[in-house]
Amino acid sequence: AKGTRIAITILIKNKIIPVETLVLYTYGHLQGLFKEPGMGLEFVRINSEDRELIRQYIREEITQGVAPSSAGT
Repeated sequence: AKGTRIAITILIKNKIIPVETLVLYTYGHLQGLFKEPGMGLEFVRINSEDRELIRQYIREEITQGVAPSSAGT
């Protein structure tokens, strides 16, 4: 339910990261037009070292297959 705190673990690069989250919203089956079932979570407590690992992973995933910019050369 919205506002509930949930402890979860995330597996990134063979490392298990414990995270405390807060449920922002949930959607069940047939709730909302064209919406898939799921939930939105906010990370409310996470180790700073793990936070940096997650940031690095996201950057790598977003830029994967994208050529470096040649702007300014």
